[in-house]
Amino acid sequence: MVSEYYSGFITNYSKKELASILSELEFQVCLVGGWAVYYHANENFRKEFDRDYIGSRDIDLGVHIDPSWDEDERKLCLEHDEDHRR
Repeated sequence: MVSEYYSGFITNYSKKELASILSELEFQVCLVGGWAVYYHANENFRKEFDRDYIGSRDIDLGVHIDPSWDEDERKLCLEHDEDHRR
């Protein structure tokens, strides 16, 4: 079962990190992957199964890159991304 690979410690840590990341960002992002499913489906999942959806271990975010941005603007976006990966 998939939930065997998702320890409570790991998913709770990931959820706290997600909240921290989202509070620090200065631009809008799109949450994708397991955490997107969690926030979209957890309420009904909890009603049906009397427990939370498993959440996720990793954090997947999508960002908008405007096609009209010049090379310097795209580099700035990538540099900002690298700063937040450390």
